[in-house]
Amino acid sequence: MQGRLIVSTKSSSTGRKSIILIASIISYIFGIVCLVTPEAFSVMDDLWFILWLIGVLFFFLYPTFWLIVVFVGSKSYCDVYEYCVTGRTALSFSNPNMPVQNFELSYSEITNVAQSGKRIIIYTNYATYEIMALQNCALAVTEIRSRTH
Repeated sequence: MQGRLIVSTKSSSTGRKSIILIASIISYIFGIVCLVTPEAFSVMDDLWFILWLIGVLFFFLYPTFWLIVVFVGSKSYCDVYEYCVTGRTALSFSNPNMPVQNFELSYSEITNVAQSGKRIIIYTNYATYEIMALQNCALAVTEIRSRTH
């Protein structure tokens, strides 16, 4: 029994996804241009080649990382109901081996709740749940705290 919904952190984050997608495409194009420029190889000594290689990797790896974070992270949410908290965890920076998972917790299971930027961290005796909350983050934490103590 969940009761009525008090607060939800669900967000489509369409604007954020669009900006990251456009910036990533620009970065990929710039990286490809750097890769296929033959003049870059002819004037480089070893140090410049290493710096060039690091730069090219940056133009591919950094946007790929942010695409993953934004598109996977946007599926994370927390719904605070009268009798329980439900939701889906985000990719965890502190515990990267923890898979994304759905959860439903009664307030008696929750030992603590914290907010770190746009993340809600729910602690239980058996697990820690990290949720990406792009909206209503502070309100959700306040509501959970008021029901656990």
